[in-house]
Amino acid sequence: MKIWFLDHLQGRLPIGRVFWLHGMALRLLMYASLSAIGWSTRPWFWFLIPLLLLDLGLFVWQLIGFSRSGDAYVRRLGNVAFIWGGYSAFALTAVFSLILWWGLILSSLATPEGELFTEKMDRLHRSAYQLHVSEDDTRLKIQGEITFGFSNNFLQALKDHPGLKTIVLNSQGGHIYEARGAAKSIQDKGLNTHASRECSSACTLLFVAGRKRSLAPEAKIGFHQYALSFGNSLPNLDLQKEQEKDLAFFQSQGVKLPFLNRMFQHSSKTLWYPEYQELIDSGFLNSSN
Repeated sequence: MKIWFLDHLQGRLPIGRVFWLHGMALRLLMYASLSAIGWSTRPWFWFLIPLLLLDLGLFVWQLIGFSRSGDAYVRRLGNVAFIWGGYSAFALTAVFSLILWWGLILSSLATPEGELFTEKMDRLHRSAYQLHVSEDDTRLKIQGEITFGFSNNFLQALKDHPGLKTIVLNSQGGHIYEARGAAKSIQDKGLNTHASRECSSACTLLFVAGRKRSLAPEAKIGFHQYALSFGNSLPNLDLQKEQEKDLAFFQSQGVKLPFLNRMFQHSSKTLWYPEYQELIDSGFLNSSN
């Protein structure tokens, strides 16, 4: 190995072997190794430094050996065309090496990728509400805004805790479509609902979906007619039809029509909080527990 290394360096080897085997073949091997490192993982900067020095030393060794073997070749045969072609090839390999090393170093210095936008939005929406299961696994407490992704997470909580019997609500509402999805899950599973502090706007859909519906002392239920909080930017959305759809759902759960008419006629800018007896008389509440 030592003799082979020195013979190359001193120009005692045939020019063809020096160029093709010691030059191009080793260059290709080095390229393949560096490319594998770059494709497999984000390289560590301090791991690349010794590799860079090794590659630089290899290139200098290759170039010196080729130059000296080339000088001997020209003295013997007088043909310089092959030698200049070899230098051109080494120049191209130097350019490719610089590009490859530049990419690897930039990759090693790049900061780790942050979370995806969709993941960030899911996390932000998830932070707007909390789902807490009681120690005995019979009560699920919902607190906060009913926002994007709520119905799926709510359904998953029901699947994870099949012994749940009561949904405890403390929410000022949110997205009506998410509320409908959660309400259907409550209705399908025959769960009871209980308002612990406040259940307003879209939250009332979850509440009325309960088999038994009760209210804690000092808790309140708030209603208003539907409105878009972000202006009339959805021209295909008919608020009247949306209200009629949910009015029919309230009726199917035993709530009387006069109460519903008053509920959906109340201004969207404020909330109507009916008295406890009104909620009982209307059929909205059907249990004292």
